[in-house]
Amino acid sequence: MTILLNKVKSIFSEKNATRQLVITVASRQAKNNALQIKMNRAATWEEFTGDIAGFDYVEGFEYEIMVSKHKSANQFSLERVLTQTRKNSDFNS
Repeated sequence: MTILLNKVKSIFSEKNATRQLVITVASRQAKNNALQIKMNRAATWEEFTGDIAGFDYVEGFEYEIMVSKHKSANQFSLERVLTQTRKNSDFNS
């Protein structure tokens, strides 16, 4: 019984676990108004059409932010802004 209970607790905590990610947000949006992001300092930009709770994007600034990603709902929430730099991010729009 104890083994089964521990297994259920483990599955439940994995399902609802959050993990922290570092995301770079480009200084301008794509033509479809999607944010351009790099996950965990990746080399290439990708479109992000979701929402990051607590993050207020201002065009003209490139951000590096730490977010929590909630595994069960695929939702993001801002933990903190690591950098905010005025620049023109280089990506193909």
